[in-house]
Amino acid sequence: MKSFVFAAALLFAATASAQVPVGTWATYATTIVFEDGRTMANQETVTVLAVNADGTTLLESKTLEQDGTETVEQFVEKTDEIMSEQTGLAVVVECSNPQIGGTVESVTVKAGTFQSCKITDASMPTAGLWIGQAPFGILKMSVPAQTEENGNTVNLFLDRELLGFGKN
Repeated sequence: MKSFVFAAALLFAATASAQVPVGTWATYATTIVFEDGRTMANQETVTVLAVNADGTTLLESKTLEQDGTETVEQFVEKTDEIMSEQTGLAVVVECSNPQIGGTVESVTVKAGTFQSCKITDASMPTAGLWIGQAPFGILKMSVPAQTEENGNTVNLFLDRELLGFGKN
C-alpha cells in the first residue's frame, strides 16, 4: 500500500497543474469485501460545484447511494490534490518513468475502455490502481485496506470502478 501512496503523491506533484472544470462529475461503484465475507456496495458521484477566485480550492459535492439511502455532502478540496483529465493523460504518457513504475495498458470499466497507467505493488499481487484520462484520474482501484469496528481493526478489500462521467 505504501508504494501506491508514494506513486500517487509523485504523480500529483509532477502533474497536478490542470484544473477540473466546474460542472465536471464522475460516478464510481465501490464494493468492499470484509475478511469475514460480508460485502458492502455503494455508488458515489462527485461533482465540482465552484472554484475560488484564485483557483486554489474547489467546492465539491458527493452523493453516496447505499442500501437504498442517498446522502449528499459538500466539501472543499485543494485543486493541486485533484487530477484533471489532462493530468490523467500526462500520467499515462509518463507511466513507464522509473519513479512511477507503472505499466501502460488498456482497461475496460463500465464508463468505457481507456489507455491507463496501472500501478501495482509486488507485495500485494491482487492490488492495482489504474489512472487515465477521466475526471479525477482514477479509472479503477483494487486495494486492501483496514477500518475500525467496535474498537477492533478489520481487514478488507476495496474495489472501485468508474461508471460514468461528464460535465453539467
